[in-house]
Amino acid sequence: KPEPPKPEPPKPEPPKPEPPRSAEQIQEALRQPVLRFSQEQPVSVKELLREIEELAGVELRLAAGLAAGPRLARKLKLDLERTTVDGILGSVLKHVGLTHKVHDGYVLVTDATSGAEGK
Repeated sequence: KPEPPKPEPPKPEPPKPEPPRSAEQIQEALRQPVLRFSQEQPVSVKELLREIEELAGVELRLAAGLAAGPRLARKLKLDLERTTVDGILGSVLKHVGLTHKVHDGYVLVTDATSGAEGK
């Protein structure tokens, strides 16, 4: 004789999305010390930015027009010691004429020469 179907357990509530981290929390994450950051081979700026995102656990956003530009494809070979995540990011961006600004929830990568504030 077939078993009567068991009632399904109630589904757990989906977790509420966490509020975006404040600019202070992101700056704190960027201050993490890094003893050594070094590449064997030259790596594209785009790839380095992805590594930095993972290191700090922060989202890097590119200002309009940067993603399509040639600078993110430039290859760099970094060898930094006793630095911070912020130090690595600053070094990478300086090589290609970019800078960054911390906002609530993300870090905006912008052109260092334009001086335009991205919103």
